[in-house]
Amino acid sequence: MKQCNLVYIFPLLIFLYFFYQQRAFSQKQANIWYFGNKAGIDFNTSPPAPALGSAMEAIEGSATMCDKNGNLLFYTNGQTVWNQNHTILTNGIDLFGSFTSTQATLIVPQPGNDSIYYIFTTDASEREEVLTNRGLHYSVVNSKQGAVTQKNILLHATTTEKLTAVRSSDCGVWVITHPFGSDEYYVYKVSAEGVNITPVISKAGLPHQGNLDYARGQLKISPDGKRLACIIAGTSFDGSLELFDFDAKTGNISNARTLDIPAIIDGILNLYGVEFSPDNTKLYTANENKLFQYNLLENSPVPKEVASLNNSGFFALQLAPDNKIYCATSRIKEVLSVINDPNNVGTSCNFKENLFDLKGRVANIGLVNFIQSYLHPYQLSSEITVSNACMEEEVTFSGSATDTDVSWEWDFGDPDSGDSNRSTIQQPTHVFSKPGSYTVSLQATNACGESAVTSKQVNLFADPVINFAQDTLSRCYNEVPVEITVPTYAGTTLKWAQGQVTASIRADKSGWYKVTASNPCRTRTDSIYLHITPQATAYLPDDTIVCDGNFAMLDAGNAGAAYLWNTGERTRSIRVDKAGKYWVEIQNRCSAAIDTANLVFIPEEVGSFTTNVFTPNGDGVNDTFVNYVINSPGYRMQIVNRWGKEVFSSTNAFKYWDGRIQEQEAPPGVYFYFISTQDCRGQPLQIRGAVTLLR
Repeated sequence: MKQCNLVYIFPLLIFLYFFYQQRAFSQKQANIWYFGNKAGIDFNTSPPAPALGSAMEAIEGSATMCDKNGNLLFYTNGQTVWNQNHTILTNGIDLFGSFTSTQATLIVPQPGNDSIYYIFTTDASEREEVLTNRGLHYSVVNSKQGAVTQKNILLHATTTEKLTAVRSSDCGVWVITHPFGSDEYYVYKVSAEGVNITPVISKAGLPHQGNLDYARGQLKISPDGKRLACIIAGTSFDGSLELFDFDAKTGNISNARTLDIPAIIDGILNLYGVEFSPDNTKLYTANENKLFQYNLLENSPVPKEVASLNNSGFFALQLAPDNKIYCATSRIKEVLSVINDPNNVGTSCNFKENLFDLKGRVANIGLVNFIQSYLHPYQLSSEITVSNACMEEEVTFSGSATDTDVSWEWDFGDPDSGDSNRSTIQQPTHVFSKPGSYTVSLQATNACGESAVTSKQVNLFADPVINFAQDTLSRCYNEVPVEITVPTYAGTTLKWAQGQVTASIRADKSGWYKVTASNPCRTRTDSIYLHITPQATAYLPDDTIVCDGNFAMLDAGNAGAAYLWNTGERTRSIRVDKAGKYWVEIQNRCSAAIDTANLVFIPEEVGSFTTNVFTPNGDGVNDTFVNYVINSPGYRMQIVNRWGKEVFSSTNAFKYWDGRIQEQEAPPGVYFYFISTQDCRGQPLQIRGAVTLLR
């Protein structure tokens, strides 16, 4: 009749460092359900579809087994076994289970053997006073032979209808049941050696004794395998819901807690089904026609009503591969109800009555029974970490795992490195053959043969070498701007001292140009000096005034050029102590120029000399009114016409009047000048006079 189901899932977590990735390795052994009166669901499709081929009838418990790809192998109601073609296996009848037991049967594969399976069975408790069922048995199926090869091997007499299984931490399976008339759980180990008939016994929780209804009700484990929930159906008035801790390493059950369940009218409970949410934080049960949720994140979980039925009741609850909980809610209807979002709090769990159509098949009150680990995808969390990723250096990788027996298979994606491209140690090093992007992969395999591969693109950075071929770059004035370029490397950033971040910079001024190249491995800098040779230009003043007894230094400017003076000298500047005209030829690498200067000596006590007539006719002779005076601070010259109107003024002694007034030719005649300056001795000097303009 009814029984509690315990399922524990012990996921292997493998951590590899460098890139975090979590993968779910789908286990499809629970992808086809057969239950009730030839009812079924196929979870190999999305959304799941009715499975219509079943030859089985069951009032309550049943079990099916698929291969890892979701292909049906066989199924049973605890009494008869059918194959994938819905015909009875050889010797597949008269098993000692009962299709009226809550969890009548359970199928467990032998670890490490893909053809041997164990069918565990519980008999129904049918009598009101004495439990006369045949207890817990197992039978052996050889799927390759299509036969039950051993049958009805007794493990324990007088058990309840509770039967479940969960993966152990060492790759085996724990099969859990509860004897009747005791407060003990019996946990049997299935390993590669077979079924250990000596159970791990845990005294935990209430005794299952008295009225035979105490043998009924489901037993379930949370998807993460850490909690166990059990319904003791009892009578209509005194059932219980208990919550425990489970240890997948030892098989021990502990920390019993009794959870409150609200009664319906007149104290009626009518308990049967229980199930956890996929994320392990919610627990569901029902009291006849009301569905309750417990939030296990609370210190003292209390029931919250999330749904109710009007004309039917809740029976078996079962988490499915699609992360929904399916509910048997009618003995006669051809539908199942569904909790669509069981991770959500309260009514947001989205319960829908009569949602899944069984296409003419009746579920009755039971659903399938599985190793609950099948309903919790095997999780592998992985990373790859790398100490550096620089060319010509060893790159260090690291892997770690929560399991103690893990093998490693590295592929560095670098076939040019030959045999070094692979490694089987936990923390390998590798020197990559050339810069670039590599796909590094790691397969980690645990002792159970379960493995997963994680991969990551690793960028190998070359040394960002920047080495200008020369320290100085010379260009002529007419060859700028010039483009200065440095090499580029993947993953490398560039920064010029002038602020640019490109590989090239346009330079038009003499000076240092410094660039910095950086990547995660190194930083390199280099500089180049750009020398721009200007156009050779005239530099000497037209006239130089020198007091008698002194000398003048004539500087041709144009640094770095070659010079030839009419004196024969080849230096940039010369010393001159005689009046006259001086010229110089200037030659640099880009151009040439000729510059001239007129040197005039004046008496020391006068400090000036002016002309009195000029003829601005453009013949190059006396075209300007020349005033040879000291160009001292405070120098000023003013020229006026005969009516005293100013026609010219200047504060520069070397700026001469060209006989024009506001760009118009001045009329011929006499004009008067006034000059304020200093003499050769630095004394103030006032000069006045007249000058005649002739045309």
